[in-house]
Amino acid sequence: MTALERLVVFTFDFFENNETLVRLTRAENTLAGRYVRHSRMIEAMSTPLIDAINGLLRRGLVEGVFREEIDALQLYVSIVTLSAHHISNRRILSVAFGQDLGDPEWTAARRGHAISLVRAYVLKPASSVITEQPSPVSKRSLQ
Repeated sequence: MTALERLVVFTFDFFENNETLVRLTRAENTLAGRYVRHSRMIEAMSTPLIDAINGLLRRGLVEGVFREEIDALQLYVSIVTLSAHHISNRRILSVAFGQDLGDPEWTAARRGHAISLVRAYVLKPASSVITEQPSPVSKRSLQ
């Protein structure tokens, strides 16, 4: 498992195993961050995380496997969204779609989906390298 996959798995599993934190975060957002804005610990904990993700992205770039210009904060927010949105909205989504989003099989599939989406975003696509010029397309071939 790569470092990127470990980050996604850790984040996903953390939220899955700490549903109370998901609820508290939702409540704090409802209160417009009234209490968290006074905490010095939040930024002190968050800055090293984004620094570590930047290091991971730099290593992948040097190895030639990651795309350029990936923003570490945007990537982390996406990972959190993929890892927690289904939890914070589990009850309503389960009813709306007739699928128990708390079911362990569904959760395992969701975890794999999150890993796949993040990999697809971060990894440099092999198809981005053009090895030969495409043949011209005529109007006739499009009809």
